[in-house]
Amino acid sequence: MPTPRLAILALAAVVAACTGSSASPTTSGSPGGAAASAPPWSAGPDVSGPSAAASQRSFPPAALLAGTQQAAPPGGTLGSWALAGGGSDSPWLPATSLTEVRSVAGARLVVRFADGTRIGFWQALYARADDKAGAEATGLGGREIQLPAIDEVTPDALGPGDWVLSVRLGLAEGGSATYYWRLRVN
Repeated sequence: MPTPRLAILALAAVVAACTGSSASPTTSGSPGGAAASAPPWSAGPDVSGPSAAASQRSFPPAALLAGTQQAAPPGGTLGSWALAGGGSDSPWLPATSLTEVRSVAGARLVVRFADGTRIGFWQALYARADDKAGAEATGLGGREIQLPAIDEVTPDALGPGDWVLSVRLGLAEGGSATYYWRLRVN
């Protein structure tokens, strides 16, 4: 039987989803002295709460990474995901399986869903490219369930090196997916 506290939290989540309020993107510190610049995409559609289409989603949306030297934000390689009763569990994806993306030290990295899906929680990790299992992965920021939902996340900046960046995004409508990028930072 649910406790009164859980019932209050559930009610707060429903009210927040129904009000259509939105929060500005969150930024966790940037120790590399990142230059703040707007990501190269326009604001996504207003997705104020779960929709019938969202509850029928059978595969996670693509995720994009801004703050690189690519002309267009590169999409991440999908790792583990779970939503709508389905999913896939994969280990840490090694650098050798990822397309290399170049960036500069201290660049402001921004991740969002390509289709404008709202984000409820997130976690970013990175490891050296030669750490094939991500055994020494280190946190770059994150947030527990965030209501109201947000449009994009900003992991801490990376210093020079050859890295694998892993970002787990929780869909505000439910479910989660982890994306990987290989970043060569100058």
